[in-house]
Amino acid sequence: MKSLLMIVLLSIGLNSAQASTQVLECSFPSLSSDGKIMISVNQLDRPQNISLNYDLFTGFDDESAAFAFNGEELEWLWYLMISPDGQGVRLDQKGNLVFFLDSDGCDTGKLYLYGNSGFRKGYLSVDHNCSGPDRKRTYSVVNCRLN
Repeated sequence: MKSLLMIVLLSIGLNSAQASTQVLECSFPSLSSDGKIMISVNQLDRPQNISLNYDLFTGFDDESAAFAFNGEELEWLWYLMISPDGQGVRLDQKGNLVFFLDSDGCDTGKLYLYGNSGFRKGYLSVDHNCSGPDRKRTYSVVNCRLN
């Protein structure tokens, strides 16, 4: 009986550790003075197992989403991040988080968060392939904090 109780307690402890969700609140100084994108991430403390948490925010048509935003200047970026054409988030060979962004091939980009900064610093680069000659690329430094 004692060993069964230990197994149950250990299982509960492991499950709660696996479900550790954190929110990265990221600003893009060259795009917006006060707008932010919030990213709900599971297992940020174990980047090799990282995944997006789609249960925290609401996206299109009240669907679950891993991203939220404030500030009208960043609405286009939020749409790009929640697009089902994106490839999610990966840990690259250097230990950086890379979010792959895509909207039907028209706008494609990457959001990099550097592992050596605790995923608090990085950059955004987006190619606007269908936006005309006046808007070809968007670039911004990214500053994030954990909530």
